[in-house]
Amino acid sequence: METLLLAGCLLWVVGVFVGQHRNRNFLIAYLLLAGITGTWHVGVNQYRWQLVPAYLFLLGASLVAAIRLGGGPPRPGPRWRAFLARTLLILALLIVLALPLWLFPEIRYERPTGPYGVGTRTEVWVDSSRAETFTPAPDDRRRLLVQIWYPADPVPGAARVRSHPSPRELARGLASAAPGIPSFLFSSLGRGLTWARAEVPVSGAQRTFPLLLFSHGFGVSRTQYGFAMAELASHGYVVAGIEHSYAAIGTVFPDGEVANVRLEDAKLLQNDSSANAMAAVWAGDGRFVLERMFELVRRDPRQTLTGRIDTTRIGYFGHSFGGAAAANVMAADPRVLAGVNLDGYLAGSAWVNGLDRPFLQVRSDSLDIEAMAEETLKQVGMTRQSLRELLEEWNRRTVSVTRGGGHELHLKGSSHLNYSDLPLWSPVVSRVSHQAGTIDIRRAHRIVNEIVAAWFDRHLKGNGPTLNELAGRYPEIEILSP
Repeated sequence: METLLLAGCLLWVVGVFVGQHRNRNFLIAYLLLAGITGTWHVGVNQYRWQLVPAYLFLLGASLVAAIRLGGGPPRPGPRWRAFLARTLLILALLIVLALPLWLFPEIRYERPTGPYGVGTRTEVWVDSSRAETFTPAPDDRRRLLVQIWYPADPVPGAARVRSHPSPRELARGLASAAPGIPSFLFSSLGRGLTWARAEVPVSGAQRTFPLLLFSHGFGVSRTQYGFAMAELASHGYVVAGIEHSYAAIGTVFPDGEVANVRLEDAKLLQNDSSANAMAAVWAGDGRFVLERMFELVRRDPRQTLTGRIDTTRIGYFGHSFGGAAAANVMAADPRVLAGVNLDGYLAGSAWVNGLDRPFLQVRSDSLDIEAMAEETLKQVGMTRQSLRELLEEWNRRTVSVTRGGGHELHLKGSSHLNYSDLPLWSPVVSRVSHQAGTIDIRRAHRIVNEIVAAWFDRHLKGNGPTLNELAGRYPEIEILSP
């Protein structure tokens, strides 16, 4: 329908240039097309703010067509006036067609490459053994949203699910973290169609599938990694994506409670002791969700996952602060056999004694500390020296957690948000603001997917390409250690 809407705008411009805008039959046909297109677009709830200029253009052209249809033939004016009008019309059309859609394109996920379809479901789980420290009520218990992705058989007619159940709340959360940017600019982020179908049966191609747990980055959402969740499920993994309450955005429970991150809590991560305390909460979330997944294997109330997860093959991965959660859960729970940290500083205690199982650290491009502006340093609350010390400490901790058969990789051309869906919101803005690196955004997603899948395939399934083979296939992969 968007194509038809934009075609209606283009048709009017073509009609003006070939002189059909004075033809009665053309005007009648155009009004019918515009009316059907607009009505249908509104009726199927396809509204997007990026198309507002197109709506206005179509409405304006329709009004002109109606006026000309109801009046007599227009008297010809000076040629310069006609030339100016047509030039302005072309400029208006370029703005309608190009600018909003170029800056903020509709989010589209690439089709997963694995042999399985993808199913998804969401759980609300309460850890009655832990108090909720982010709310004032002393009797509140820790409550989590967990989205489960799994291999599925095709189900005719099953609709694909949107990336976020509450796009407006997600947009409001993102806007609150980016003062000065109106929330409607973020509205497309939660509306992207994933390749998962809700509540469809688990694939019958094999009896059980390995389990992966996932932790998002601090201040984002479990839903901002759809490119990875669907891909891993399509390759035969059950993936439990944890939403860490009061450390994410767009967290809305079924009863309407909103558990978004507080901006003041983000500042706590600059202090090592506070970051360690937060890391302990996330590690507790991870271990709790692992236990609940084991309960689903024993008895799933929805009769979907009972007996379908291989509890002897478990991995954990995460992005940013979630990567530290992966390491900390591995350190505390020997059932987690392998882990991946996507560009995350190793807060917590996993590095103290190190890990005796394979852990992969993936790094983005190094910061050019000497070139950083003073204003940028003030915004992050650090000096050049403290930032140098932080990176040196990160390197030291990485050596500790990768010594049990692990590796460290550098994905050349990547920046911190290349490991999430967020750059898809606006590739242009993401690059200009240095939230995404120089690497093509979708290529970065493909490489990240192959790295993560290959790592878990090797350590949980005993097959798949090695990291050296991936590095030979993708020049952007640089193996740093061992």
